[in-house]
Amino acid sequence: MSSFTPFIFKHFFIRQQYAAFKIGTDSVLLGAWGQPQSDKPIVDIGCGTGILTLMMAQRTQSALTAIDCDPLSLKDAAYNFEHSPWNHRIKMVRDDAKKWAKIQTREYGYMISNPPYFSQSLRNSDIRKSKARHNDSLSNLDIIQIANNILLPEGIIALILPVDEMKIFMNDAYIHRMYPQRICFIKHTANKNPKRCMAEFTLKKQKPEISTFTLFNNDQTPTEAYLQLTKDFYL
Repeated sequence: MSSFTPFIFKHFFIRQQYAAFKIGTDSVLLGAWGQPQSDKPIVDIGCGTGILTLMMAQRTQSALTAIDCDPLSLKDAAYNFEHSPWNHRIKMVRDDAKKWAKIQTREYGYMISNPPYFSQSLRNSDIRKSKARHNDSLSNLDIIQIANNILLPEGIIALILPVDEMKIFMNDAYIHRMYPQRICFIKHTANKNPKRCMAEFTLKKQKPEISTFTLFNNDQTPTEAYLQLTKDFYL
């Protein structure tokens, strides 16, 4: 699909003409799987073209804040928000999330992010793509500190990461007294090892709900679970 052709969902579309990275399965899964509190403000950290913000807008009645420091991605996001049914509930912020969070009050009930996660891999020669995928621009500790600055005491962080990176994040979160309440390992097919992990974290120490989610059957058709999870979004 051409980057000039919007990605069409049931109730909104995503233009990704200027985006450093195009829409992938990760964001759609996280946006459909997460459990936001509908009456509390929501923030999307590193919003890119705005897909997670719009998925949260479709699923809740909350006020939403979408933050990114990449002006070209925000150019797409602004267009996508303006042409959505929920533009009146969305505030877009161009800023470094770490700086922004330092001057916020603890008013958010849900913080969602598909964050950069590469830490050791070869960098992309495209500076924007490198920044969007390498976590030196938004480390685990940065995410945890942002959450501490802006979330209500009962607030939740929702993330998707590669399995190995999620293990590292969980260790860092535990040190700073944030604990997983839901963990979902994502497999491409049932006979493959999970490559991605979604998790929600809170300040409350508890036994997490752990599940495994399979995307495709052996014949590469979507599983019934995948179809059900995304049925409100995919055409």
